Amino acid sequence: MSDNVPFVSIVIPLFNEEQYVGDCISALKAQDYPRDKYEIIVIDNGSTDCSCDIVRGFDVALFSLPNVKVGEVRNFGVAKSHGEIVVFIDSDCVAYKEWLTDGVKELENFDAVGGLVMLRDEPSWIERNWILKSSRDYKYQNTFSGACIFVKRNVFDAVGGFDIHLNSAEDSALTETLKNSGYKIAINPKLNVVHLGYPVTISDFINRQKWHSADYAKHLHSIVKDKTMFLVVMFSMSLIMLMIALVLMNKMLISLSLLLLVLIPLVFSIKRVLRYKGISAGSDIFSVYLVDVFYVVGRMFGLISGLKRLVSSSASEKIGK
Repeated sequence: MSDNVPFVSIVIPLFNEEQYVGDCISALKAQDYPRDKYEIIVIDNGSTDCSCDIVRGFDVALFSLPNVKVGEVRNFGVAKSHGEIVVFIDSDCVAYKEWLTDGVKELENFDAVGGLVMLRDEPSWIERNWILKSSRDYKYQNTFSGACIFVKRNVFDAVGGFDIHLNSAEDSALTETLKNSGYKIAINPKLNVVHLGYPVTISDFINRQKWHSADYAKHLHSIVKDKTMFLVVMFSMSLIMLMIALVLMNKMLISLSLLLLVLIPLVFSIKRVLRYKGISAGSDIFSVYLVDVFYVVGRMFGLISGLKRLVSSSASEKIGK
């Protein structure tokens, strides 16, 4: 059997995941795929905790590429690999035993396939109300998640890999690139992995969203196409409008801005509930809405942070000239 299956390279980006990376690699080591037919490649992005020490305890390849964005980390891992199939998983995710076998089999009919992420056992309040349903039977999005992608090596090389300029959403960008290039792709929830690293506190969740939206300021020209960015900008402007209205004591403007501040997170909540076709036991609509308030606030912070960096960068260039 070992001679009849393709060689697979599993690429894992790593950054400060000492709590979970051991579980991730252990699950990959326990795959039912022939052990001589796959390699595990970990690319450290500049971890400051004990993550690398933990990785060194396993018989896997470990490379270092600090201070670059995750797309470049993934591409670097592929450059170090030898497989005719490339697989991506995040260092805070755990795959089931038949994951590699199932994913490779799916590639008999597609150029690239992917799974999504499920909740751990006993998830936190934030996790339960963010991922509203968690199973290997339900597909809740149509773009790849970097936590689970299987792609033929020649296809990956042909499209140039991941966009190295994006702070996040490089997986969604790859999805669009593959589609636009005419490749056959699919999301199969059978391949879902368990995500252990979801934020469990409100502050961590907000900070995660801040990180995800750090590139918004650079891509404001795409605001018409990006509905999420558009709503985050509207939320930010509504907050500014509210502060001005309070100074002017303009009741109509206060009412309008408050209405927008309430409705914009609600749009995200409605979208999520429709996407998941309802909510699971343990969640309620108010909690779902509250999580979306934190979501929009975090994204707004990311937008503001990005704008500050752009202004600072522009000022530095003028001084340099």
